[in-house]
Amino acid sequence: MEWFAPDFVEHRLDGKVMQRAQAEANYRLLLQNWTHVRKQKAEIYKLTVHGSKATVTAHRVTAGDMTDNNGALGPKGKAHVIDSDVMEIDTWAKTASGWHMKSRQIAMAHVVIDGKVVKGEPVHDDDEPAPAASAQRDVKH
Repeated sequence: MEWFAPDFVEHRLDGKVMQRAQAEANYRLLLQNWTHVRKQKAEIYKLTVHGSKATVTAHRVTAGDMTDNNGALGPKGKAHVIDSDVMEIDTWAKTASGWHMKSRQIAMAHVVIDGKVVKGEPVHDDDEPAPAASAQRDVKH
């Protein structure tokens, strides 16, 4: 994931912090486990650029089928229906080689696995704008 800066960090909802290598391994694993994506939507709610620094607040919705190859959700190899609704705040820095993501704060998440809510409250109702302002409060610097 060449867009990650060498010192990239990801702040998870559970308070854990992932360094670049951990985050890359996690994203690769997730990508390998998806077997069918029914819906993928990403919207930028706020973009702020100050010189060589940019902050992006984005809302991402993903729905599809995933095989749990590691047994993180139960028996290894079991298929699951996943619906996720996430608000992320990404910080980017412009360098001589282009823009690189320095950090990601997962500000809000609602995850449903096999019809059961396993994390959080919905980020927003489809008829209402996403709460970007409240997500911004949760940013850790």
